[in-house]
Amino acid sequence: MKNIKMESNLNKLSKLASALLIFSVSGNVLAQQASTGKLAAEPGFAGAAIAAIGFNHTDDQFSTDDDNKMWDGQNNKGNSHTEFNLLPLVNLTYTFNSLQDQIFFGVTRENYYLGRIAAPELGYRHIFDNKTVAQISVFDSFSIYKTWKNPFLTGQDRSKTDDTYKGITGKLDNIYNSGIGITFIAGKRDVDKEQSPNPSIMSRDSNFYYTELSYLTKLNEDLTFRVGGNYTKNNADGSARSFNRYALNATLGTNFASGTIASTIMYASTNYDDKIDVVNLPNKKEKDNTYGINLNYTYPNLFGVKKLFGSVNLDYKYNSSNIDFYEYSSLGGFFGIGYSF
Repeated sequence: MKNIKMESNLNKLSKLASALLIFSVSGNVLAQQASTGKLAAEPGFAGAAIAAIGFNHTDDQFSTDDDNKMWDGQNNKGNSHTEFNLLPLVNLTYTFNSLQDQIFFGVTRENYYLGRIAAPELGYRHIFDNKTVAQISVFDSFSIYKTWKNPFLTGQDRSKTDDTYKGITGKLDNIYNSGIGITFIAGKRDVDKEQSPNPSIMSRDSNFYYTELSYLTKLNEDLTFRVGGNYTKNNADGSARSFNRYALNATLGTNFASGTIASTIMYASTNYDDKIDVVNLPNKKEKDNTYGINLNYTYPNLFGVKKLFGSVNLDYKYNSSNIDFYEYSSLGGFFGIGYSF
């Protein structure tokens, strides 16, 4: 999971990730856990189901939309295009009688906001008497993400393939009721039928490691603030696809117009280990600077129906690269209607 630029799937998450935003352990929920020392108000099953309509407008070379199949062999961005999609989603938790132990399944808003891999997770969390929340989970993106078998193919349409991420996440939140959190992720990326040229230099299959230090606090009764810094090490089979990445992010959440609104800004700097070795592209090391902003508004009791909610999201990212082929911007969003239980 993912603030990693692995050919766009980690910095610019797929359309599925957009609609998963509202399924979250949000800052307000974490603050409530800190005050009560419990993971939920009562034992048993809880969760939410949602239907969402999303869109994404981008010029990313690694977007696998039909309008972006052909590359002209020049050092430039992809074809600008817009995608729309409809997604039904479910998130579940089961809290034990102690209210201090919980099993969960789903995708958290936090992963999307912070640019991590938005993939289904199955995990366990426990809140200690000192209000530290410990969590461990496994994740697998299955066939959610797609990429090109050979992104640098010219003269014919590029073919899409599965781009799979799987691994394990360990977290400590609100350590000793301080608001400080630590996250560690170790995972593996597998591009099915990888056909990038010069595999020892350009292969994308990799092992990655992510560490973040964060701080969460309630500024007042309605206002929650989270700030974090993270580091990612990606060890790819291709030396030019291995990188070091440093990122900062900040999220502010508050009550607004009978609902809740959250805004997140992020910045990341990524430096690759070796020079690109592809015909028609500059023979130099890729260096990227990524900027992003996300806005999400959730309105409870939609149409006056208890437990029915609506959520609207907008997300913008711009990746500035010293190699134009890897530069892109994306504007995405969704509208979803869900039911919590």
